[in-house]
Amino acid sequence: MSLYNKNSLLIYNDEIYNTIFSTNVLVNATKCCCQDKEFRGEYYGIPQKFIYKISNERNEYISLLTLISDKIRNVHKLNNCIEKELTLH
Repeated sequence: MSLYNKNSLLIYNDEIYNTIFSTNVLVNATKCCCQDKEFRGEYYGIPQKFIYKISNERNEYISLLTLISDKIRNVHKLNNCIEKELTLH
């Protein structure tokens, strides 16, 4: 592979890294917001009978956001492997 092609791929790899990083920041910010509302017991004055349902729903969202963040970290690790391979060869 030519040096030009490697450099082009590394540039794309950097763009992927930036996208992965900013996506993970958004996912974690959303997760923290959900956790904060849940921990503070913020339910916007709704009737007591709905609080349990909302709490369960928030916890499901928190779990899903955690899974998404984990998957994003895995993609980030793969992205780092690609960068290492491109710089080593």
